[in-house]
Amino acid sequence: MTYEEWVEQTIELSNTMPDPDDVTHRELRRQMRARLIEIDEHLFNGRPEPAADWKPTVPDMTDAEKEAQRVKAVEWFVGEMEGMKRDLAEMEAEEQ
Repeated sequence: MTYEEWVEQTIELSNTMPDPDDVTHRELRRQMRARLIEIDEHLFNGRPEPAADWKPTVPDMTDAEKEAQRVKAVEWFVGEMEGMKRDLAEMEAEEQ
């Protein structure tokens, strides 16, 4: 896979990973996290390329569940960006 394809897979895994308190999908979350670590180790630490055709060994979430996770991820990111903007504005105000 190309670097861009690995990044796409990383984004998809990150954006659709079940919440930590989702007991039903706990093993799926563990496997997704392990996959993210494999990709990171390959891209940034020179480890061997993981298999491109990875699939979890437990049932995946439904498309609706994945979409709900994507929405949560975007909402979280927007909140983080707003917080960074506030922090930056405060730092700039302190400098003046």
